[in-house]
Amino acid sequence: MKALWNLTFGGTSSLLATMITSCACNVIIKKTSQTIGSDTSLFLIYVMSAVALAPVIFANSKSFHRLCSNLRGVQLRLHFVRAATVYGSKLAWFFALTSLPLGVATTLYLTRAFFLIAWAAFAEKKRVSSAHWIALLTAFVGAIVALRPAIEGSIFGVLAALAAAVISAASAIQLKGLAEAAPPQVTTFILTTLMIPVAAPFAAGNWVSPPASILTYLLVAAGLSLLTQLLLVHAYANVPLVLIATSDFLYLFCSFAAGAIAFGEHIDMQSMLGGVLILAGSSASFFARERDLQPVAIERKMQ
Repeated sequence: MKALWNLTFGGTSSLLATMITSCACNVIIKKTSQTIGSDTSLFLIYVMSAVALAPVIFANSKSFHRLCSNLRGVQLRLHFVRAATVYGSKLAWFFALTSLPLGVATTLYLTRAFFLIAWAAFAEKKRVSSAHWIALLTAFVGAIVALRPAIEGSIFGVLAALAAAVISAASAIQLKGLAEAAPPQVTTFILTTLMIPVAAPFAAGNWVSPPASILTYLLVAAGLSLLTQLLLVHAYANVPLVLIATSDFLYLFCSFAAGAIAFGEHIDMQSMLGGVLILAGSSASFFARERDLQPVAIERKMQ
């Protein structure tokens, strides 16, 4: 029971916390990108995050040993593949945003949840209960109601949004495997370090020197991004994919709230109705979690 309690509330609370920290980080990036561009913002955030985490890794002999063990052989290749998928997902997503209305692009991207569920059901041979499927469909309907996407835009944009969903799901699956093999600080440090050379060419091509006030915002964003990644690794190591999948829709609900608070964006009755459905689906998935967590808890107790 203790193992089940830790898995349920430790992993789930980390997952919920990532939504708050990630939304706050996105608000700052949106603000700073109006001055220096998203390429420069992301590059500087990756650099700041890696520099901030480096002393923690190198000052702790155990963390340093785990870092070294993850930088050779199969583990290193897995980290490189994940960095590539993270970048590929962002690239496809940015193309979709420029080719489709925001509501259409976001709705298509949220199909990521179904790819995660399919992986859990077929590749990992996990039993996905009907309650989880109903919860997932309820949340997806809520997203459609809230976003009310119009059927318009480029077919290439549609394919890009779906590609972003598939690649992002693959990245999430990779993270779940890596999170179970190394501590959060090690997995996060490797990703942020590998993303620096990936983001550098794009930042160099559109470089804008940030003023001191923007650097302050970016320092806060880097801290939030780092905290988000650490919490995310912890959550993925302890929470089943079915609950992670449904949480995508809850993140949309948090994004609406962040937009209203930070930018004064209007939330109409249809958006609120969609939010209610998202909350209902997410809550149903949360309360159905014990069927998925019980085997994990027993397995870890036996190890």
